[in-house]
Amino acid sequence: MAKVVFSGRHLRILEETLNIQGRKKTFLTEIKSDTVFVVAQLPNGKLLVERHYRPRIRRYMMEFVFGYINDNEKPRHAAARELKEETGYVAGELRHLATIFGSPGWGRQKWHFFYATKLRKGRQEMDPDEILTVKAMRPSAVRSMMARHELRDPASLLLFFFYSRYVEKGRDP
Repeated sequence: MAKVVFSGRHLRILEETLNIQGRKKTFLTEIKSDTVFVVAQLPNGKLLVERHYRPRIRRYMMEFVFGYINDNEKPRHAAARELKEETGYVAGELRHLATIFGSPGWGRQKWHFFYATKLRKGRQEMDPDEILTVKAMRPSAVRSMMARHELRDPASLLLFFFYSRYVEKGRDP
């Protein structure tokens, strides 16, 4: 049995009572919209990295393209949409790298990771509340940012791991 204790735009909190190994236990469960993360690579090998203002922590963060998946939207479509909205680029190819649970100890949200190539420049169409600039960086510069703790968004760190493992090392996801 589940009861909604909070409901917002991309987040609901449920209070659920589950029967686990013969015992009833009550949990709070976060139900958030699933998300997509995109590492986009230009023909010159540089990656698109965003300097994105995050008002909840009152600071700019360096990160890759990120966005929520809308209701009834497929992850691949959301990844293409977010890439266009935030950077202005359209991907000629969009490769799925991995899907994981973002925080399984707290909720059910899935994180979908993509790699975009064969980019064509279009027009940025950011949401009105987004404050960001896009920078093209060599993968070695992204690694240096990580070593200096300047890339601190956990999803971007994971995305770069998947990019390094599957793209740079030529392994299949």
